[in-house]
Amino acid sequence: MKIYFIRHGESEYNLAQRHSGWAQVELTEQGKAQAESLRTYLSKIPFDKLYVSDLKRAIQTSQLAIPGSNAEQTPLLREYSTGKLAGNLFSECAERYGEAYKRARATLDYTPFDGENPDMIEKRAREFLDMVAATDYQTIAAFSHAGFLRTVAGCVLGMRLSPMKIRSANCMVEIVEYVDGQWRLDSWINPAELTR
Repeated sequence: MKIYFIRHGESEYNLAQRHSGWAQVELTEQGKAQAESLRTYLSKIPFDKLYVSDLKRAIQTSQLAIPGSNAEQTPLLREYSTGKLAGNLFSECAERYGEAYKRARATLDYTPFDGENPDMIEKRAREFLDMVAATDYQTIAAFSHAGFLRTVAGCVLGMRLSPMKIRSANCMVEIVEYVDGQWRLDSWINPAELTR
């Protein structure tokens, strides 16, 4: 079994440097173009199941990248919840919350702001991996978010990955494979490489 985890295209909040979290944010025109640019690559893969986060930017990406797709929506694939920070500019949060915000960003623990911490998103990631491992699907697409993709990679590699150590471009593709009862990281593909 292989899962192709695909990050959404650029969203309005990505562009504006705002916390997205669980906010229902639209793709920008650039984000739509990024999603459309995945079509040729993804059309060559015989997916037998499609999943998508229930957040608008991931749904739009799935519909543009695989036209006519009927992906199953699931909240398991959502981005980190940043709680009450969602929709706020990074710079405004830094000014308003000072050290507490700096600490949250460094540790990815947004529970002081009614959001999630690494253990909570890891639990969702493991639940998703366990769910699909119990199916007979061979090739799956899962449209999601940067924080979730990084968490999945961490689960597979057995370590926590810092956002400062790994770049998650919009519409990047992370492929994980389930072999002999074990997940392994197969590839991490920059979307720019797909259009060459």
